[in-house]
Amino acid sequence: MVVTNGDSHMPQIRRAMNAGQKERRRDDVLDAARRLCIGSDMSALSMDAIAREAGLAKGTLYLYFQTKEELFLALLEQDMEGWLASVEAAFAEALPSDHRALAKFIAAGLIERPLMTQLFARLPAVLEGNLPDDVALAFRLRTVRRTDAFGACLERALGPIAQGQGARLSQWVFAMIVGVHQIANPRPRMQRVLESRPELLARRLDFESELADALTALLDGIAPTA
Repeated sequence: MVVTNGDSHMPQIRRAMNAGQKERRRDDVLDAARRLCIGSDMSALSMDAIAREAGLAKGTLYLYFQTKEELFLALLEQDMEGWLASVEAAFAEALPSDHRALAKFIAAGLIERPLMTQLFARLPAVLEGNLPDDVALAFRLRTVRRTDAFGACLERALGPIAQGQGARLSQWVFAMIVGVHQIANPRPRMQRVLESRPELLARRLDFESELADALTALLDGIAPTA
């Protein structure tokens, strides 16, 4: 519900009172942050801007997320859950025919979720650096569950790999996603530098195709008889 603050013409939203309202308000904040992230430099995005987009006072925003990194982490988890669900649903219908098909399926799914991929690439160096300990611990525990679930999908697809190796392989896949994305998507300043020299720009990687190639090589190595 929107009301007008008597000391300002800026609309404010009443504080959510029950658990359902709080959950909806949290989702509204995430939706606002997602809108602002599209096509923008996330490192320059402020909590002030997110609060304005969500129609909240900045202090109210901090009731839901203590830091910008915690908010971004929640966005990442939203998208990871959706991505994992799509992988499980696809594998329930039909398994990829070979390693190349599996690698291309993974890469294409990430292209469909550019914000998730950007946030995931920032996770080790940026997002995890400013999290409260309890938030970091809870995230890591949930990540273990997701890693195991994705690993189970990989085991079904690859067959010959030893039971229980899927979780380990999924960690390698995630590490490869981070590395290829960082190389293929330099920061704006570095991108301007690269664009100034044709010989450098020509060496820029295409994320989807390079990731598919790298994942194919990884899968061929771990399950050569598949």
